[in-house]
Amino acid sequence: MSGLVQDSTGSSCSRSTKVLRTGGRSEFGSSNCYFWLMTRTSPLQWFVRSASEEPRTWQKAAYVLTAVMLPVGIGSKRGWIIGLASAVLYGGVFLGLSFAWHRVTTWSNRHPVLDSALLVPMTFFGLAYLTNVSLGLCATISVCTWVLVASFGSWWRRRQVAL
Repeated sequence: MSGLVQDSTGSSCSRSTKVLRTGGRSEFGSSNCYFWLMTRTSPLQWFVRSASEEPRTWQKAAYVLTAVMLPVGIGSKRGWIIGLASAVLYGGVFLGLSFAWHRVTTWSNRHPVLDSALLVPMTFFGLAYLTNVSLGLCATISVCTWVLVASFGSWWRRRQVAL
């Protein structure tokens, strides 16, 4: 156990996240590791909680850059019509997350099926950019992916209500 450091509860974290003692409580150098260890949540629950926080400034800058560069790449590979459509979609989503985060997340919580339906065009454009398969096959894979994700989302919401 030479590479691990234990806190007062017996939980361990890698030595690279050195334990700092302040006021009787232990804080890890990595707040993510500290949060995950101290709340005893699963990695999936930790991801859901951290994804519900407002993005930091560097994340907002990354969203804006993605909103510009992704449609340019898709348009150069699949044509200007697909590039324009992806600019509308990715621009709306990523710029909305950057500048109107609270409104986007409120809408997302009120409309879970419509929110998950955004996965269809996002998957379609992603497959169109990353692969050389036909656009019809990209559309079919996108719809099948949405059905699976929507089913999982419905199960997850029912599970959260039951807890």
